[in-house]
Amino acid sequence: MGEVRIGANDEDFRQANQFVGRVVSFSSHDLGLAYLHRHCHSVNRIVVELLKDQVVYFVRVDVDRALAIADLARAAADVAGDLMSAALSHHAMAIALDCSGQYLKALEHYNRAETIYERLGEEVQAARMTRAKMGGLMLLGRYDEALASAERTRQIFQAHGELGLAAQVDANVGTLYERLAQYHLALTYHKRAAEVFQQLNDEKSLALAQANMAIVYSYLNEFEQSLTLYEQARRIYQELGLHLWAVQVDYNVACLYLFRGHFDRALKQLHWVESEARRYGDVAQAALCKLDLAEAYLQLNAFEDALEAGQAAIGQFATLQTTYELAKANMCQGMACLHLGASDQAAALLEQARTLFTQEGNEIYQALCDLYLSEVALRKGAWDRAIRLCQAAGQTFEANQLDNKAAYAQFQLARIHFHADDLPAARASCEHSLHTLASLEAPWLKYQCFHLKGNLAERFGDEPQAYQSYQQAIKHVEEMRSTIRVDEFKATFVKDKVKVYEDLVRLCLKDDSWGKKQEAFSFVEAAKSRALVDLLSSALEIKSRGDTQVDQELINRWTTLREELDWYYNKLNEYESKPPPRPAERGRKLRDNIRQREGELTKLLRALQLKDPEYLSLHGVSHVTSAEIAGHLAEDEVLVEYYVTGDEINVFVLDRSGLRLAQPLGSTQPVLDRLRKLRFQLNKHFLNADYVRKYEPALRRFTDDHLQGLYQELIEPLAEALAGKRLIVAPHSVLHYVPFHALFDGRAYLIDRYEISYCPSAHVFHLCRQRGPWKQNGRTPALIVGVPDAGLPHIAEEVEHVRSFIPGAEALVGEDATLDEIRRRAEHCRFLHLASHAVFRQDNPLFSSIKLAHSWLNFYDVFHLELQAELVTLSACQTGVNKIFAGDELVGLMRGFQYPAAPSLILSLWAVNDRSTAEFMGTLYSHLNQGRSARSALREAQLAIRETYPHPYHWAPFVLMGRP
Repeated sequence: MGEVRIGANDEDFRQANQFVGRVVSFSSHDLGLAYLHRHCHSVNRIVVELLKDQVVYFVRVDVDRALAIADLARAAADVAGDLMSAALSHHAMAIALDCSGQYLKALEHYNRAETIYERLGEEVQAARMTRAKMGGLMLLGRYDEALASAERTRQIFQAHGELGLAAQVDANVGTLYERLAQYHLALTYHKRAAEVFQQLNDEKSLALAQANMAIVYSYLNEFEQSLTLYEQARRIYQELGLHLWAVQVDYNVACLYLFRGHFDRALKQLHWVESEARRYGDVAQAALCKLDLAEAYLQLNAFEDALEAGQAAIGQFATLQTTYELAKANMCQGMACLHLGASDQAAALLEQARTLFTQEGNEIYQALCDLYLSEVALRKGAWDRAIRLCQAAGQTFEANQLDNKAAYAQFQLARIHFHADDLPAARASCEHSLHTLASLEAPWLKYQCFHLKGNLAERFGDEPQAYQSYQQAIKHVEEMRSTIRVDEFKATFVKDKVKVYEDLVRLCLKDDSWGKKQEAFSFVEAAKSRALVDLLSSALEIKSRGDTQVDQELINRWTTLREELDWYYNKLNEYESKPPPRPAERGRKLRDNIRQREGELTKLLRALQLKDPEYLSLHGVSHVTSAEIAGHLAEDEVLVEYYVTGDEINVFVLDRSGLRLAQPLGSTQPVLDRLRKLRFQLNKHFLNADYVRKYEPALRRFTDDHLQGLYQELIEPLAEALAGKRLIVAPHSVLHYVPFHALFDGRAYLIDRYEISYCPSAHVFHLCRQRGPWKQNGRTPALIVGVPDAGLPHIAEEVEHVRSFIPGAEALVGEDATLDEIRRRAEHCRFLHLASHAVFRQDNPLFSSIKLAHSWLNFYDVFHLELQAELVTLSACQTGVNKIFAGDELVGLMRGFQYPAAPSLILSLWAVNDRSTAEFMGTLYSHLNQGRSARSALREAQLAIRETYPHPYHWAPFVLMGRP
């Protein structure tokens, strides 16, 4: 601390500096102490001050080393024997203890240093100690004490002309008021500090003040102002060459995106910050990015990615020896492992996290680990251990007045008792949880409690009570809308909101009344809508198709409210997860802000339901009745919707007159067996070409046998209800992989009798039908994109074949097929045809993609295309293969295309043959060019290509999804 150096000439300083260098160079603390005592004649206050400077340096890189050097300063001060040396040594120890989180001990040493400085008449130095104490007092919850000392300290600095130090006090007070949730007061002090720093041309301190103001503005939901201030701070740091400080600002911006639910932006920013931190050697910042990435991937259910990021974070924090962050990384890893079914590995990681949190004295996170470990024990059937862990967690939450978490612990206890078949105990714990929740805003937990209550009622034989409880559960599910972090225990294994719909559908179908069957159909549609909400709201910013300024204003307000709720939910969870003391006012304000915005969101829904129903379908649960769906069917159309509950397949058949049939079909197991065997037969076409040619008749016979078995399971029981010429099939669960158009009755395929299209659900069909017809308005008839490679040599031939049937069509082939060109041209085309290699990512289907010239077109790219196409054809391997998430919603390229105004898609269920596909597409577009509907043209192409290639592998891979 240069301001205390008194009477030090250059030679004194040089000798003292050499001595200190030697003292701190020893490999052990004891050796350093011994050297210091052996050469006590060289010890003076300059040595003590230089040791303190070493402490200031090492607290940034090695806190343990800093503590050891602070002890050397203490020993040196004892040898020097003067008051100034004693003050300096206490100051050094206070700094080291403060940075190691030992705030009470740090305060003791700050106080001693302050007292000595006052005795020496060093008023400014004493005031410096008072200012330094403010951070510790704040973290210990002693806010009044910190505030009381602030004004007096500020006046001392001003009296001595230390305007910069006075401004730093204001900055500290601003941070204190921010912690107390008095954000406008916080801004007042930060602004006052910033003005002084600007007058003093202290750009570094000004940038820090701007970053502090950015944090406060984020709490006030002035998102753009926050980003502007961060950018100003970043620019200053860059100009000053403080690149690591600029990286810290970038990190804060990433966290801002993360907390507001902009996951795509947050992930991109975090990857950028990590690479920059590594570039400048900031290992700690890079590790924090890995930890945040792991937590973000957990929220997105990308567990493999979470595992990878968490593993990297663990290694880095172990090297850095940062206990809290290492504990969190272990916890993230544990949760990812549990999701992936690795229970033993999850248990080891969670136990390690718990041990580390215990070392930190963080009982809230200890309790969270106990709760997660109770899930591990539950899965292993270790009921007693699961109960003990859950009860311990609940007691901690109750003692800290964390009602939401305490209620969750009671609910988890009820689940354990339920699985242990102790139904009375399960009911008691469930009721206890619901009682606690009565006065709380926690729909994410209430729905789970009511769902369990319904399960219990069914086990007790009380079906009316079960029906009522399931209805209550669904009511709370629908209250959640599309907020990302609706479930603060999102990683704790009871996340399938759709299961309650399945239970209610199953219960309704047990009733023979037609009214209950119609109810069952409505709940099926709501369940599929719920799954779509959970998927898309967690990953994307969905754009409205509203036509007017009023529409857009509603959408903008909706988006803002969602972001603000995400922010407040995350901040509340962060607040509650910290150990006491916690400022009660901050928690109260966070909850008040949540209630206010939830209420406004509910009101806004009514307006949005009228203005943009499709946008709303991607953000909230939509209810549609069988009568509404029937109203969109033509006289000769029949819609067949399947729904799987547990191991049972149920089917609903609708025509123009309404619901015709609603009944169980049987178990999923025979269908699964047939599907596996069918896939095995289709994959034989990847074998040697000579083998395929030689055994073609036998391969076709075996394939037809499995297609006939599927027909008997899925179509034959409802054949009488399928009067009509056109079928719309809405599969569910594993049935999405069934080629219904190729099912075989022993004499003919289904396509021989019907034109067939598919849809994810009746409601999606309803939305696609509502879209208006494509309008030419000078637009391009078609955009044809082809990327040939060694494995697909006939793509160029396919492009030319398709182009020959569509006058005026544009083509992008090979090197011209770039994402930028597709974005530029796709908006204006009637037909978009993509012929290339495709990859389906089973581990992360949102990254399934189609190969372009120099990149890959994935779900996110597709979702943000400005499309107005009437039909999109994905002529590539397995473009229709999607992962079936809990709740059934398809995730893959298909849904990415379906929202950006592409109501009809043609895609493939399996890897296709290059040559037969080229011929197939030419035939398809020739019929489209004649004015046929997509459904009719597809059928004609399938029948025509079957004449040349009779095996279903060649003519049956393509399906039409969406509007027929």
